[in-house]
Amino acid sequence: MNTVKISLKDSIIGAVINAVINYFVASHAFADKLHVPMSLDMISTTEVSVWGQAVSLSFGLGAILSFITAKLFSSHTMKQSPHLKPQISSVKLKSLLSISLNNTMFLFGWFVALAILWTRYFGVVLVPVVAASAIVAIMAFVVTMIVEQRTKTNLVQRWESTVNTNN
Repeated sequence: MNTVKISLKDSIIGAVINAVINYFVASHAFADKLHVPMSLDMISTTEVSVWGQAVSLSFGLGAILSFITAKLFSSHTMKQSPHLKPQISSVKLKSLLSISLNNTMFLFGWFVALAILWTRYFGVVLVPVVAASAIVAIMAFVVTMIVEQRTKTNLVQRWESTVNTNN
């Protein structure tokens, strides 16, 4: 099973694409403002903030990218190592849901915690729209890298456990 290699550089293109997409999504969300708060000193609000966008994207990207990464990585691995097809095919939807939920909750928890810490120590800091959008883009890049690495690692572990179970 040592034939499957997971490399950070394999995730960079997807992370850059997500960063660019989320830059423009954030720019649109912040379009009617001159400055955007990094966070707000309240739990419930209709006002947008950088950390609010980041928490939302961590949840959405965590869920969606897990499935996309699992499908693309599995297909790529089957092409590179056809002898692994039985192990790869043994990972079912239930396992993919588990991976997705795990990634989503991991990222959501971290981003909420970081947003709370930011608010606690820095308070409400206003940044220009371009900077706010760039920060959201960087966060999307990081989320994508984390999701891809965690998903791939988890899939390889499941494939290896299938091999060990069959021996």
